[in-house]
Amino acid sequence: MAIEVISRGHLPENDQFEASCSNCKSTLRFLRSDGKLTFDQRDGDFLTVACPVCGTSVNVAANKGKPPPPRPSR
Repeated sequence: MAIEVISRGHLPENDQFEASCSNCKSTLRFLRSDGKLTFDQRDGDFLTVACPVCGTSVNVAANKGKPPPPRPSR
């Protein structure tokens, strides 16, 4: 028996996140794979990236990611 895909999912490292830098107020969009994941059982896991404008660490909750936009059908 062959495996059949009923509904295609996505890989978690392709989730997109948006965050604002608290220092320079830049709005950032990045992938889960671009950030450093920190596990925190008390406050919840979060991702950290460096703002490309000013270098400040920007944190966002790890569960706030959105799946990548769907690919156009051929």
